[in-house]
Amino acid sequence: MSQKIFEALIELANDFGSGNDLQHNTKTNTVYRGAKYHAYKDELIEALDELNDKFKVQIDKGDELAVNLTFYQTNINQTTRATKDLDNMEKPTLDAMQVALGFDDSQIVKKVSQKQSHFTRALRIELWKA
Repeated sequence: MSQKIFEALIELANDFGSGNDLQHNTKTNTVYRGAKYHAYKDELIEALDELNDKFKVQIDKGDELAVNLTFYQTNINQTTRATKDLDNMEKPTLDAMQVALGFDDSQIVKKVSQKQSHFTRALRIELWKA
């Protein structure tokens, strides 16, 4: 039986980051995440830290986790190239969740994600002990 351990609906100022947001420095030949990726991730970490201060999510290293993510975007049509791909939005989101909530993404054994049109940009997170 699953136990819900965290739930949040977070309105976002920054656009959703993308796992494809990679930049290349030709002088040093290094690849790094771009500013948009970090702006989104940092905003989400800050919001999750604030929530975790109140709710004190407890996740042990051996816990198997299930996550449900809903990305609310302001685009009317979610199937055009103007919208981010679902899998690309997951990467910075899960990275931020790991930092703020203290787990490793290898603990995720089930993941459900969706994107929907909405009047404002927001992210809904549900986290369960599987």
